[in-house]
Amino acid sequence: MKCCLLAIVVLLFGCAQKYQKVPQASQACGIYKVSDLKRMLLHERLGGLPDLECYTRKDTILEGEEGVSWKGTSYYYEGHLAFMAESNWQDTKRVSRITIQSPLIREGEIFVGQPFSKIGNLVATKVPNSPDGYLFLTYKADSAISIQLDISTESAGSRLVYGVDDVSKIPGTLTIESIVIM
Repeated sequence: MKCCLLAIVVLLFGCAQKYQKVPQASQACGIYKVSDLKRMLLHERLGGLPDLECYTRKDTILEGEEGVSWKGTSYYYEGHLAFMAESNWQDTKRVSRITIQSPLIREGEIFVGQPFSKIGNLVATKVPNSPDGYLFLTYKADSAISIQLDISTESAGSRLVYGVDDVSKIPGTLTIESIVIM
């Protein structure tokens, strides 16, 4: 009996060491912190990304301008795209960007759908340059985390579409469209 018990303990210990430890979702299934995804996925090999509790994972190919392509892995929650970990055209093997599109993945008060009025004090006062039609802000606590605000309802001539250089000029009603980790 002692021999069998010892063998079971050894097997369990050996198996536990073999698998990568993935943090459990906090509070409820599928809810992760942005910083957890950054730590777990950024700069990791695409082929070695972990399965996450409650998420379905799917490999994908992304295409850019001039026929350039690179690999990515999409994570779905209840059939909806939650986030994508992608490489780039220069290094197609490692994750260089994570784009979050689900309100389940949060960093404190920062999550998709949150109005700017609730996070204005959490972003850097300097607005980074963005291509026309996009408005990104930088998270004060971690410059690797960018927050994209939804400006899709702005008119084509709006100052928000062509760039804004002062956070105080951003309407509080704009909401977070995505969170990007690079």
